[in-house]
Amino acid sequence: MARPNPDRVTGDAAGPSLHGNPRPGLNGLWTICPSRDGTARNTMGGVKRTDTSDWPCTIARSAALLGDHWNLLLIRQACLGTRRFDDFQSELGIGRNILTRRLTQLVEAGLMRRVEYQEHPPRSEYRLTQQGREVFPILAAMAAWGDRWLTGPEGTPLVLHHTGCDHDMQAEVVCGACHLPIDVREVTAFAGPGYPADDDPATV
Repeated sequence: MARPNPDRVTGDAAGPSLHGNPRPGLNGLWTICPSRDGTARNTMGGVKRTDTSDWPCTIARSAALLGDHWNLLLIRQACLGTRRFDDFQSELGIGRNILTRRLTQLVEAGLMRRVEYQEHPPRSEYRLTQQGREVFPILAAMAAWGDRWLTGPEGTPLVLHHTGCDHDMQAEVVCGACHLPIDVREVTAFAGPGYPADDDPATV
């Protein structure tokens, strides 16, 4: 259950961020990533959504697919066991035309697959692939953040239960090396081996 956090820090009090500079020329790498043609695209305040699927940043690439709230909610419902088109539609109250487009996008991206369950008339259901199932830890981390900051005295509306240990759970993101919880003030970012050699990280 979320409660006001006296230790919450904002603004300048937050200290160092991901915009560390462990290598020359990489200050602000995650602030905004350039496109393949080397131009930094930013549509803050505009109505047109910028396609970040080809940006040299895996966060930006993930956001291009998972940043759509319907896509996240469809994956959430699939994780909870929903498989059929009409069930997605009724549970989310999403328009059928929008649902068709989003499910097609998730199938084409490899997060879901169509499985026929009826021949006459032909009907298919949508099941998560391994790639789709691996989105769940992201959803669990979002749920933990929401429980902390977006609930009131009534408590969380959704409890996640880990059957592996038979305990109610909250996700915690830890460092893969030292296994300690990660803190943005203790993380820096620099270009990896997949960063295009001819791109100069932009800053804003």
